[in-house]
Amino acid sequence: MIRVVSVLSFFVCQWCVAVEPFEQHVVASGYTAPIKRAEFFFWSETEQPRAVMVLCPGGNGNGYHMLNDTWKAFARANDLALCGVWLQSVRQPRDYADASLQSGGLLLQAVDSVYADFPQLILTGISAGAVFTGSFVEWRPDRVLTFAAQGGGYWVPPSPDAVDVPLGIVSSGEYDTHCWLLSLHHFQSGRRLGRDWTWVSIPDTGHARNATYEAFTRKFFQAVLDKEFEPVVYDITTKQKLTGGLSGIDQVDFTSWTPNQQIAKEWMLLHTP
Repeated sequence: MIRVVSVLSFFVCQWCVAVEPFEQHVVASGYTAPIKRAEFFFWSETEQPRAVMVLCPGGNGNGYHMLNDTWKAFARANDLALCGVWLQSVRQPRDYADASLQSGGLLLQAVDSVYADFPQLILTGISAGAVFTGSFVEWRPDRVLTFAAQGGGYWVPPSPDAVDVPLGIVSSGEYDTHCWLLSLHHFQSGRRLGRDWTWVSIPDTGHARNATYEAFTRKFFQAVLDKEFEPVVYDITTKQKLTGGLSGIDQVDFTSWTPNQQIAKEWMLLHTP
């Protein structure tokens, strides 16, 4: 069951084309323990978004606070809606982080209660939000356009049975030792399955958000939205371009896919082996 707490509807001026932001707070119910809270905060300036950008914070965090001016500007420029996720569990965040159990369904109920045309999602998350993002990608790849997942403390393994898994980013701060190793392993598992994924080891960063990295994710998402694809593949340890693609490469799990040359240049500046 979905309960709408508050709505600020669109208002179109009769003499202009300006549209006031649309904001809606959706509270889910009907879930069972260990989930104890499931709330979703929507923001957009379009009635029919191209996709819904889902912002997933760390453990038990409130995604409303991720709806900042930078993400709003990105959404505005691309006719997207934003959705800040607030999930909490009785014990620990990992109890809700697997989207295939309850939390992913609660997100889809909320999205589809606000937007009737079943829009695709762009997911980005950190920590428990990264686990949620990664597991959602495996569970419902058909609803995901692209994603970025940073610093998961554990991961739902990539499924060899998943079909048409979207391209995306798996990352970790270079000083986030425990999560770095687990995130790299998740990325490599996906690459061995043929996933078009990009690995980023974020410089001078621990288990925390990084503005430079988030700017990179927006450029990556922009390339996907604009369908600007001319893939380039790099070795993640040497940062050497593999001019023959994956031809003759024995260890594909040490390669990083990028959608085009411009994103590859940005990746070269950001990624720290």
